[in-house]
Parts: sequence; C-alpha cells; structure tokens
Amino acid sequence: MSSSPTYAALREHWTDAFGSAPPSRAKADFLHRTLVWHTQMQESETWRGATGMNRLLRMLRGTPPKAALSPGTRLVREWQGVSHHVLVLTGGFEYLGHSYPSLSAVARHITGTAWSGPLFFGLRT
Repeated sequence: MSSSPTYAALREHWTDAFGSAPPSRAKADFLHRTLVWHTQMQESETWRGATGMNRLLRMLRGTPPKAALSPGTRLVREWQGVSHHVLVLTGGFEYLGHSYPSLSAVARHITGTAWSGPLFFGLRT
C-alpha cells in the first residue's frame, strides 16, 4: 500500500483484508489506520491466529489475559475465616486430597455456590 492511497484503493484493500466491504460511512483515515494495524497484527507472532485474536478481544474488553499456572503452584484463599490451599496439577487442581478439573469446581466446593474460580482465587479482578 502506498503512503497516500486513494479512497477507492483503501476500500479495495479493506475488502481483500477482511473479506467484506468496509463500513459505508468510514472515512479514508479510518480505513488507512485500520489496514495498517491489520497488517501489523498479521506480521506479529504474538497476535497471529485465533489465540492472538482472542487475546486481542480480551484486551479490548478490558479482560485481563488468563493467568498461566504452572504445576506445583499453590493458591491460597481465605474464606469465612478458613485458609484454603489448592495445588495446581498438570491436568487440574488438588484440594484436600481430591482432584478437581477446574478452579471453579474447587471454588464451588468451598463456597457451595457457583463462582468463577480465577475470580475467587484472585487471578482476575
């Protein structure tokens, strides 16, 4: 793309890049900036593919990225005056000698209600 493409060229590039026509009222500056951003994202290892797009959508929504928990990590949460310790396993979590498939299952066991496990254990705000 040249430094100052025509509006028609921008619309054509948009259609090639996104597979559909640009918004009907989009100004040339918006089209140009979006196409530059799109090109940068396509060239970036961090943002390429579905994983990168999901990361980008979470970022745009203000949702923090998922915390990566390594096996052996111990999570501690105090709930109703009791300290609860959870061990991260390769395929789940251990709490009081029992295996759970998710942190949410552990949080549900502790509280008796449906909770987001990452939220309950302070991994998300």
